[in-house]
Amino acid sequence: MTTTTIKIDVKVYIDEMLDFFKNDSSYGTIEKPFPAKSFYELVAPYAKFTGPMKDILLFENNTEFLWFIQSVSGVDVNFVDLGGDSQLDMQMITRSPSQEKWDAIIQNAPKMGADGKLKFKPEDKTVISDPRTQKEFKFKTTSSVPEDTRLKYSILFEFKDKKGNSLYGFIDPYTTGDTKPPPP
Repeated sequence: MTTTTIKIDVKVYIDEMLDFFKNDSSYGTIEKPFPAKSFYELVAPYAKFTGPMKDILLFENNTEFLWFIQSVSGVDVNFVDLGGDSQLDMQMITRSPSQEKWDAIIQNAPKMGADGKLKFKPEDKTVISDPRTQKEFKFKTTSSVPEDTRLKYSILFEFKDKKGNSLYGFIDPYTTGDTKPPPP
């Protein structure tokens, strides 16, 4: 059976996020990253999403997903994990996640953590149009993905401000908060 490849670009509005939080210096640390759910967009014309905000990813059979992250303004951005390794977290929307369920969805699925999440490790990918090396997350679904498979994603990312300081942001579409959306 043929494999379909779907690219998902996570575009972060760093300048708008920094401007919004400029009066609160408590944000931006690894312990308290910028809540960036209102300062990003997914560009994925071939991916299927559901939910009121179209942010719950639906998986299909025999599909390879490629995830990249970048800033709209050109600032270097990268995925990061609290342990220091770049990772992309996926969480099954179910009351009882299990390794068996993950194995039915993802080919060669990583071991599920105690929190029910999978943490995908990246590969370095140099983009021809941009000489910088980016982290690419790649995984492939099985040929028999259950029809009700819905997945939540969360992304911890890092970037440097104009002074060279490392700052952190967190994208989780399911958190509550009252941050306004970025300006158009």
